[in-house]
Amino acid sequence: MVPNGTDPSVFDFECDVRPIRGRFVSEHQQIVLYVGRMVREKGVHVLLEAVPRVISERPGTQFLFVGTGYYLDDLKRQAEALGVSHHTHFLGYVGDEELKHLYKAADAVCIPSLYEPFGIVALEGMAAQVPVVTSDVGGLKDFVENMETGVTTYAGDAGSLAWGLLQVLRNPELADKLRETAYDKVQHIYNWKVIARRTREVYQKVLNESEMVKAERSVMVSDKEKTASSGKGR
Repeated sequence: MVPNGTDPSVFDFECDVRPIRGRFVSEHQQIVLYVGRMVREKGVHVLLEAVPRVISERPGTQFLFVGTGYYLDDLKRQAEALGVSHHTHFLGYVGDEELKHLYKAADAVCIPSLYEPFGIVALEGMAAQVPVVTSDVGGLKDFVENMETGVTTYAGDAGSLAWGLLQVLRNPELADKLRETAYDKVQHIYNWKVIARRTREVYQKVLNESEMVKAERSVMVSDKEKTASSGKGR
């Protein structure tokens, strides 16, 4: 099976993240980034429910939400009702260049989906060398290995999601391990260049097998013709 992928070279640049981080946090505070549509199946409401539990242990943590969708106003009202508006920033649509810098500035990327066919955002976070915290649904389970390439949590469970985020935010050694292991996996398995090569190999294998079948059929036809010709001469 040929998997989906991303281009890790997109994040292969040096940048000073201090100006970006300075917009949201002070020097020793942390950023959790969500990127995606603001719709219920993405589980953003679950992430908001997890915010009070995270900031109870990491009071300076700020949560950035990138994306638009029909659920956006409801989510803003939810943040207000939870009393965490001063910890949440709904940025709306963000262009590609700014988004790449936001990835670089983040301490964790969160994918709290209730339903997720694959999970490109998780791959982008891994390619940007940011620890990812995800739910355990759909395609995410195929490449996010708990405590190896990310932290997986129970879908729809705010307590589990808060636990996963805190694993990364309070354990720098674990965060470093996740960055390194996940980036290596993206480079060698989920890199578009690698996937393109594997796709060519699959097609070439199919073509080779097709040619072999044609050759075998040609030999069989030739043998039958020789047998028939030999029989006529007797």
